[in-house]
Amino acid sequence: MKKHVKSFMALVATKELTIGEIFKFSQEIYPKMMEEIHTNNLEVTDNIVFVSYGRDGNMNKKFKHQICIPIKQGTNYSGEFEIKQIEEFDCLADIFTGTINQILTEGINKLLSDASKSKLKLSNEMREVYHNWQKPRSKKNVVEIQFGLQES
Repeated sequence: MKKHVKSFMALVATKELTIGEIFKFSQEIYPKMMEEIHTNNLEVTDNIVFVSYGRDGNMNKKFKHQICIPIKQGTNYSGEFEIKQIEEFDCLADIFTGTINQILTEGINKLLSDASKSKLKLSNEMREVYHNWQKPRSKKNVVEIQFGLQES
């Protein structure tokens, strides 16, 4: 379904990496981000969001990846991570449940098929919103996949 996502302020960790490096990066960085949030009394306002730019499915290609933890606007912070505004965007989105491999494989394929059938042009931005995360192989994970749409 087409969706408009509003902009939000976030604590952000950014790295150039491959698809296979995402999980390790998130395991290393997420606890540090949460420690910064607690140490600096930042208020988390929503679910964690992964934002990828130029991620095209090639397992060996590096792309820009961001882990974004939405926080309250107007936060005064000086630390290891960046506070930035994640821009609003129009996207093709759907929510998927299952293991991370099921979600990404079936979810991405479904959305790419939907985009093709609807003749929608996708941007180079993809987001994953983690509504419920247990562990990679849990069938209880709930992730919303969002593909940015090019302006017509």
